[in-house]
Amino acid sequence: MALGVMISAPMGAVGMLCLRQCIYNGMIMGMLAGLACALADGVYAAIAAFGFSKIEYILQTHIT
Repeated sequence: MALGVMISAPMGAVGMLCLRQCIYNGMIMGMLAGLACALADGVYAAIAAFGFSKIEYILQTHIT
């Protein structure tokens, strides 16, 4: 089971940050780091979505 988890877990920069926090500061801090990274990704996604919808609105009102 441990081998399957190690193979399936993608280790990018964010994963390494969470792993480092777990090793040096404990599991709670690692989980908080993961939650903060997920929240930041959500904020960036929301900004992109609202930006595209605003651009679409501007194009629809000025072109038609």
